[in-house]
Parts: sequence; structure tokens; C-alpha cells
Amino acid sequence: MRQYVFNFAVAKQKSMDYIDYDRIYKAYGELGFPHAERTYFDHIGTEFSYNTIERKLLDIGYLLWHGYDVRADIQHTYSDAHPSVSQNDVRQTIYILLAELWEGRTEYVEQMFRHKSMDALIDELFTAVLRYYHLPTNHYQPHYLKDPLDMTEKELRDCNPWCEVADLSAGNDFLLSDKHNLVCSDDKEMIETFNATSKPEHKYHINIPAYPWYGNPLTAKVIVLSLNPGYDERQSKIAAMYKMLPQGLVEGYAIHLRSMLTFDCYSFLPEDFGPHGVTTRDLANIHQGYYWQDRLTSAFVNEDTGLSFEQINDRFAVVQYVGYSSIKYAPLKRGQLLPSQNYTKQLIQFILHNNPDTVFIVPRAVNSWKSLLGSMWKDNRFFVSNLPRSQWFSAATLGEEAYFKIIEAFKKSI
Repeated sequence: MRQYVFNFAVAKQKSMDYIDYDRIYKAYGELGFPHAERTYFDHIGTEFSYNTIERKLLDIGYLLWHGYDVRADIQHTYSDAHPSVSQNDVRQTIYILLAELWEGRTEYVEQMFRHKSMDALIDELFTAVLRYYHLPTNHYQPHYLKDPLDMTEKELRDCNPWCEVADLSAGNDFLLSDKHNLVCSDDKEMIETFNATSKPEHKYHINIPAYPWYGNPLTAKVIVLSLNPGYDERQSKIAAMYKMLPQGLVEGYAIHLRSMLTFDCYSFLPEDFGPHGVTTRDLANIHQGYYWQDRLTSAFVNEDTGLSFEQINDRFAVVQYVGYSSIKYAPLKRGQLLPSQNYTKQLIQFILHNNPDTVFIVPRAVNSWKSLLGSMWKDNRFFVSNLPRSQWFSAATLGEEAYFKIIEAFKKSI
């Protein structure tokens, strides 16, 4: 597929200039389309010619990525507010948009979806656009549309929204920040809105490290798809104690967490090494209550598997549905995803396409993962635990066949 990039002429910017997305998409203070909805969803209206179809797709992609209710604008286009626009006109426009995205013919797209309800057709548009939409975190690089199966690892890294959070994981404050700023900038407004109206147990804690994944998903052979990190007051008390230790003692742990967020770490838990008799892994395990070391050892390290803990540690990762910690999980408003969750979907899509030896264990939030991954869930490398919400694994909880495939995956060289 040809790659569509930001049209600088539209924004009156030159190549390599800073791209101010807020100026484009928050011109009136709130997130929204740069033009009236008829520009995007009424192919008969004169407004439709205001910009190119690829420009429309990029605008739709940016707004979907940031949680804007594009569906409401689509529905408003054929509401009583626009009596000259019929629902069929809007359907035809969606066919045109999808045909452009897929480099196909409008009539073929119409044949595929003519029997779908309007809501189902809108869902198809949203799914397709979000699969193709990419937003580099460097605002000197334009956003673009590209077939996700052609995405390179460099492009995946360039779009990683957690790099900015990694930069904050420094010094002795990385486990417990007084600034409450350990959050992706694109997520921040949605997280703050959610926290303002949520019960205390559901609030996301952004003064402690976010764990969208633990370990390195790009090199792991076995990945657990979990829900979100649990908030434990005990961990915060330990973090407060760590802040009082010499910086050289805890720096190794900080480096490990930073490198995880940028896909640069080499193992799940940090090295079992330290200059002061207390290793970096000791600090991680004490902070985390030996949560994963105990579970991985119990599940996979024994004479039957022939696996050592270090083999497991080098080949294991956890990816969270939501990267922020809470006492209990509660979803955002119906159908809403954080921008970082859209990136998680792209990450898993990349792994499925490029790492054929990697398998996934799904012990929690199965329906949420199914919804997020869509057709990707049909891949036969997802193994669902029959012990809901538990992250203790065995042949009994995973099934003999799945357990055997997981052991074999661990034995694959990196």
C-alpha cells in the first residue's frame, strides 16, 4: 500500500517544522474535526472536495486514536440537522473511504458490507482506520497511514508513546513520584477525567511506574496478556524506602524499568547482580513481592520441562490491557480506549506478524482482549487459562496441549 503522510500545505507548515496537532484538532479548545462533518461523511456535498480522501482518513485516525466520539459526528451528518443528507449517502461515503484505504474499488467494498447495519459499518471503518493509522511521538515527523503488516520495527519504536515516560524514570524518585506525571501525554486528559469521577479503588495511580508491558515483548517467546497492574500500598511504602537509599544502589532497577518501556531490556526481571551485595533483581523482587518469580518458577521450572529460571527470564514478558495501576479495574466509558491501548494493539499485531514462534497466555480479561484484537484473536497462538483471573499456570489450568506448546516456545532461541 502507498503510504499517506501529513499534508503540510494544509497546515501551512514546512517539512521538519514542529507539527502542532492541538492547533489543528483543538482549534476551538476542544478535540474535534478541523472541518464540518459533511466534509468527511457526505460525498455528495460540496464540502467533500475541501480536502483529499487521504487527508480525511488521517483526520479520522487522529481523532479515533485520541478517544473522540467520531460515531456521533457520523450520525449527526444524516440527522435532522442535515435534511439533505441521507443515511445511504453516508454509507456510500464510508465505502469510498474504505476503498481508498484498501486501494480497492468502491463497488467491491459495497458488496462486502451492504448487508451490515449502519453501526456495524461504522465499526468496520474505525477498525480499518486504526489498523493503518500511525502517530510518531516525535512531532517533527508527520502521522501517516500504512498497511500494518508492512510496519518496520523502527516505525513501531518511533510511535511508542511510553518513551516519554521512560525519560522520567530516573534518580531515586522513579518508583514514587511527587509530581504524579508517570503517564503518556496523550493519555493524561482521559486518565484525569476518569479519576475525577471514579471510586477510590478504581482510580489510576500515576505517581508510580506504569507497566504497559514487563520484559521485552519484541524478543519474548511467551507473553502473558493481563488486565492492568494492581496497586499495592505495600509497594508504595517500599518505594518510599528505596528513595532514601544511595542512588547507585537503585539505579540498576531504574535502568531496567526505563529500558523495558523502550524495548531495550534483555530479560523479564533484571540481572541478578549488584555492586553492594544486594542485586538489582533483589530490589525488583522485594518491591514486587516476588510475584512473578514465584509464579514462573512454580509453573515452568522443573525436571520435566528441563528449563531453568534464567531461560524463562530471558524469554518471558507480560503485556497489560491498561498500563496504569489501580486497586480494582473499571473500564473507561463504553467503547473508549486510551491512545496507549491503540498502540498496544499495534504492538501485538506486529508480534503476531513478525515473531511466528511467540505464543500468548491469556489468564485475565479475555473478552476485553478479544474486543481489542478483533480478527487477530483467531490466531491459534492464544492460550486461555481455565482458571479465570489467576496467574498461576500449569498443564491443568492451560490444558496439556497448550502447556506443551508453551514449554516448546520457551526452548526456542532468541
